[in-house]
Order: sequence, then C-alpha cells, then structure tokens
Amino acid sequence: ERELTSYANFSVPLGHVLLPENMKRVGYQTHMIGKWNIGHCNMAYMPYRRGFDTFLGYVTDGIGYTTHEPDNQATFTIEGALTSNLRDFLEFNRGDRDAINGSKYHTQYTTSVFNARAEAILRGESSDAPLFMWIAHHGMHDNTGVLDVETCILPTGDDDDTTLFDIAKTLEPTRFKFACGLRAVDRGIGTIREALDNRPRDYVLAVISDNGGYACGAHCAGSNYPRRGQKFLEFEGGVKVP
Repeated sequence: ERELTSYANFSVPLGHVLLPENMKRVGYQTHMIGKWNIGHCNMAYMPYRRGFDTFLGYVTDGIGYTTHEPDNQATFTIEGALTSNLRDFLEFNRGDRDAINGSKYHTQYTTSVFNARAEAILRGESSDAPLFMWIAHHGMHDNTGVLDVETCILPTGDDDDTTLFDIAKTLEPTRFKFACGLRAVDRGIGTIREALDNRPRDYVLAVISDNGGYACGAHCAGSNYPRRGQKFLEFEGGVKVP
C-alpha cells in the first residue's frame, strides 16, 4: 500500500531523526497539529515521542470531518466493536507524551478544531523559547463531511461571500464542497497569521502541499487543470503543487 492505514503495522523507522527532534535539540518548543500519517503501530512512533511537546490530530490516512471515524476502521474490531480507548486513539488523538483523549472533540469539524488549537498556542504561549509548529490540515482530503455548513453555506458577512456563491453556481457539487472546505483552511491560515503578527518576534510562515488534487473524489474533487493526472500518479498533475 502507498500509505499507512488504521491497521498498518509499519512506521518510519526510529533510526530516522525527524525535524522536530532536531528543533528540540536547539531549544525550540514544538507542537504538532493535524494529520500524522507516518506511523502509529507502537507508542514510540507517535509524534509526542518523536520530538513534539504536544499533538492534536489523527494518525490514519483519512477520517470523517465531523464523525472522526477512520477509513478501514472495521479491521480494528474486538468482537465486532471498537473499544472506547482504541476509538479515541484512531479517531482523534490529543497527546502530551503519554495522555490520549480525543472524545471531547467528537462531532467537531476538523479544520475548525485544528485552526483553534494553533491560534490558542500562539496567543497563549509566553515562553521566551522559539517555537516550531507543524499543522497538517485535514482539508483538503476526500472524506465524509467535508462540507462545512457553518462557514460556507450560511452567509457570514465576509466580503468574499458574494463571490463564492457566484462561483458556486458554476461548480459541480464535489467541486463546490472542495471550495467550501478549502475556504475554512484559508480562514484558519489568516487567523494564524494574525496571531503571529501580534507576537513580539519575527516568524516564517510556510504554506505547502504534498501532492496534486484528487479529481475523482467521491466527497470533494480537486482540479489540476491544465496539468495531466492527479494525486497518486506521477504526471505533473500529481506532483506539482502551488
């Protein structure tokens, strides 16, 4: 398989020193938010054991935006049902070294949770130590519940409301859902930048992607036009990103 699923029994080997581990060695506070998809088959592979002071996110390839149910969760069953501890671990995981508690976030839209967590860290942190934060947003992934009704369908008074709904008239449903989900990510990045601007120190903010859009999504669909191909393929549409 090309990525780690909920039942994967392999991880990025511990012999590989990850970026947050190096940041810790030179005195940084380190925080991880969002998708951790490089291994969870043993607690030693979790982000709070690999250089991050705190972690809030999920460990599988995909989860529902509001249900937080992992893809392929049926393979992780005990007598036909997930145990509560295992469900918390796979669906939504908040950890600081040893603690696991994801139940408080059930039903909440993932993008909103991750944005709020990032803003809280930036506005609440008062240490003189430099800070490294890695945010791997759930948006945009092709999972259930991508349509964020509160921030997209209902008018909010923002200047871009009219523009978005005018564009929506020309979009297929899966493209419209993509636009709504991405808008929630954009708002969060804007909020994060505002929080950074209010901190009395310089910062570097990098916004990147790891692959092209997935044009054949069942819940939302990206577009790489005019490039050929999509996520999982080696054509330009799969490997070139903004």
